[in-house]
Amino acid sequence: SIGPYSGPCGWICRGGCSHPPAGLTRCSPLHPLQFPRTASVKGGTHATYHHHRRADASRPHTARRRQNSVLPLLAATLLCRTPSRLRAVPPLADVATSLALLQSVGAKAERQGSDLFVAPGQDLQGEIPDYLAGAMRSSVFYLAPLLCRVGEVRLPLPGGCKLGPRPVDIHLAGLAAMGAQVELEGIAVTLRRRGPLHGVDFALRLPSVGATMTLMMAATQAGGTTILRGAACEPEIRDLAN
Repeated sequence: SIGPYSGPCGWICRGGCSHPPAGLTRCSPLHPLQFPRTASVKGGTHATYHHHRRADASRPHTARRRQNSVLPLLAATLLCRTPSRLRAVPPLADVATSLALLQSVGAKAERQGSDLFVAPGQDLQGEIPDYLAGAMRSSVFYLAPLLCRVGEVRLPLPGGCKLGPRPVDIHLAGLAAMGAQVELEGIAVTLRRRGPLHGVDFALRLPSVGATMTLMMAATQAGGTTILRGAACEPEIRDLAN
């Protein structure tokens, strides 16, 4: 299920108002800039996403937004046990690279007209080739799905970027908090798990869109509930939740 419900007042409603469905709470009186950005994801077969922030139903689906949404969605198909089809996907260079990356880890991935078809299969492997990881920064989205499905993943950091005070370290810090073992080797990172990941209450040091998506994907496979504080709130976050 996907939350939240936006009432006539324009706020995300969580119960008590007369206009939201039964069971939600009262509209927050806080100013939008003070409203806490918190995403909660419950692991298991059915993931529930609640994002407490002002609703934005008017933003158009631009070509840029479609690209921002489709790249993490392609990575998320690895978490599915059955084939996925993404419809009306523009023929972008990063989309072609994503299909090649999916094929390199053992998935069947191909373009069928304007649609993309991905069947993850059962024999995935967690080694992402250097030339594909370096071709696009969004290769970082494959950390969580491959860690969850395979148990181990090695990724040359996108574009050869080094770790430091930049958003990629938030991906790793969040996954480590969920139980992943992180090993750095030059400009590559290896993640391993010795059992299922576990839910966590994690505060992002800045609202990174990529890190929010990575941790949402990991949380769907983790035991318990994960709460992401200070999470990003761009429209593609909701696209991934849906």
